[in-house]
Amino acid sequence: MRANSQFTIAIHGLTLLALSDAPVSSSNIAGSTGSNPAFIRRIMSNLQYHGLITSQMGVNGGMLLARSADTLSLLEIYDATQQTQLLELHQSEPLASCLCGGNIKSVLSPIFIGAEQALRDYLTQYTLQDVVDGIISVAEEKQVISTTD
Repeated sequence: MRANSQFTIAIHGLTLLALSDAPVSSSNIAGSTGSNPAFIRRIMSNLQYHGLITSQMGVNGGMLLARSADTLSLLEIYDATQQTQLLELHQSEPLASCLCGGNIKSVLSPIFIGAEQALRDYLTQYTLQDVVDGIISVAEEKQVISTTD
């Protein structure tokens, strides 16, 4: 099963907004992410619904961050983009009379809840500004490397 990329695409799009002094269009975000503009609009609409971005209409319209990148945690972005739990138990009911099937959910449930909480705790440690700073740092390193080759 393929992982959901909406979280990554949302961080990418929000980072573009943080790096820009002007509104950014969904077409520009789509070009940068290598995604379909309709997919980008769906993700950005969800981010707007959660109050992370605003949109500006008109010729020079586009999207803007609703607040400073250093106040926007990666957990907030994760919560705005994730529709399901990271780890899920069986979709069908395991055989209750089986030693494993009758007990697996009781054993896995607290493990999965703990794993999800660990991820949430980890994501609270980072903001969108950390991503912006990382992008700038990596770009500067590449610039230095490419000029010395």
